[in-house]
Amino acid sequence: MRKIFTLSFLLVSIITLAGPFTPGNIVVVRIGDGTTALSAAAAPMFLEEYTTGGALVQTIALPVTASGANKTITSIGNSTSVGSMNISTDRAYITFTGYDAAVGTPIVAAATAATINRVVAFVDAAGVVNTTTALTDAYSTDNIRGAYSTNGTDVWLTGTGVAPTNGVRYTTKGSTTSVQLNATAPTNVRGVAIYNGQLYCTSASGVFQGVCSVGTGTPTTTGQTITALPGFPTATGPSAYAFEINPYEGNTLYVADDRASTVGGIQKWTLTAGTWSLVYTLNPVAAGAIGCRGVTVDWRTTVPVIYATGTDNKIYKILDNGTAASSTVEALTTPGTNQLYRGVAFVPGTPILPVTILSFDAQKLNGKNELTWKVAQETDLNHYEVERSADGRNYTTISQIAAVHNSTYSFSDTKPASLNYYRIKLVDKNGKTNFTKVVVVLNKENGFVIGDVYPTLTNGPVNVEVFTSANSKIQYTVSNLAGQKMISQTAMVNQFSKETIDLTSLTPGLYLLQVSGSDGQRAFKIVKQ
Repeated sequence: MRKIFTLSFLLVSIITLAGPFTPGNIVVVRIGDGTTALSAAAAPMFLEEYTTGGALVQTIALPVTASGANKTITSIGNSTSVGSMNISTDRAYITFTGYDAAVGTPIVAAATAATINRVVAFVDAAGVVNTTTALTDAYSTDNIRGAYSTNGTDVWLTGTGVAPTNGVRYTTKGSTTSVQLNATAPTNVRGVAIYNGQLYCTSASGVFQGVCSVGTGTPTTTGQTITALPGFPTATGPSAYAFEINPYEGNTLYVADDRASTVGGIQKWTLTAGTWSLVYTLNPVAAGAIGCRGVTVDWRTTVPVIYATGTDNKIYKILDNGTAASSTVEALTTPGTNQLYRGVAFVPGTPILPVTILSFDAQKLNGKNELTWKVAQETDLNHYEVERSADGRNYTTISQIAAVHNSTYSFSDTKPASLNYYRIKLVDKNGKTNFTKVVVVLNKENGFVIGDVYPTLTNGPVNVEVFTSANSKIQYTVSNLAGQKMISQTAMVNQFSKETIDLTSLTPGLYLLQVSGSDGQRAFKIVKQ
């Protein structure tokens, strides 16, 4: 069941909303609206969620105007590295970067950061976009590139620009300034990530050809030294962008190399006796016709499954079967004209711990909510924490259950609220955490609860999610500010429904959406563009 939430909307504080992500899916950064040719000018950005089979689930338009503390975030079409994306260590957020510039602003990257702030976006599992981090001192006169967070608050950045605004940098959500971690080469850096408690970046500058470590651990202060990983070449190495290191064993590394011919694509490196060695290169196209820039890996399966964005602008699914020749490749999707794909990652909420959740369910029974989850391949897991929320956003732990290699676990919530969101926090023996999907239980005997209403800034459809305790008649009415009813429709809802209301016929402006049932009505403000 999809995670839902209730919000009150004010015209002055509209934020970007979408449906919750579905754990296990992938998400890609798309630049361009398909109409305007891409160039060095600011272009709109979008997130596209896909199933691992390539079916489009939803498209989230990122803010093209400021709203409260949230800034505009746009990108450019002539950069190969802007739009790199990562999922956070706690798997709760994706992060990526852009510019606080109106669509159409010319030669965005050439401006100083003080003139056009460099923006970091955080997006959570509910699809809520936060663009309050707008830096005035990072990557002036050039491109901001990667962003990585462990917990949705801290963030490490990469890019290039005039000194001292370049290199690997550190800041926190909502900040306007940042710390340069390295004052010495390389200050032209691309990808960034943290694995097993160590900060890494990629570069193709000078003797730094490939993946490099940054200081020791996860530094937040200046004076750090960047060191190429042992075994990576000091010349003519990979034109490295995004990368992933096996989070369980740390001895396998995939790096996206955007060179064409047989050297580019997805390079596989392995660690032996402290030295990294290139094993082979996986290229999405026969004869090595393209390179890759974005990459994310599903390490939970016996055979690693790689998702990559190619320089031919397609999303690829690659199964690494142990040799380059035996690996299989599938092109999942291609963007339209005047659109580009950049970073790719698993959606927030996608697990990575060494345990497989086969199912997670909750239901009402004799005044209590009974939770049950079934698991497989439970290795190195310490315990499960049952978390409950009243709004789908803020969770509290209500029970802790040891992982004892059972196939089925259960918990009885004896004091449920009217509406309850549940998820299970998975904690391994090293303290790493992840989460199951969210399930929702409505404990009201009569009436309904509004879930998600999205988008509230629209040029056409608005989706309304409703939960009921029984088969109920729900009325949807859209009125203008004068009280005149413009749209009215009715639906019978049995426990859950997502109703789509089409505002295409209405003139642009502010409208009131009223949802009515047997126990009253709820109202939301909607802006028709």
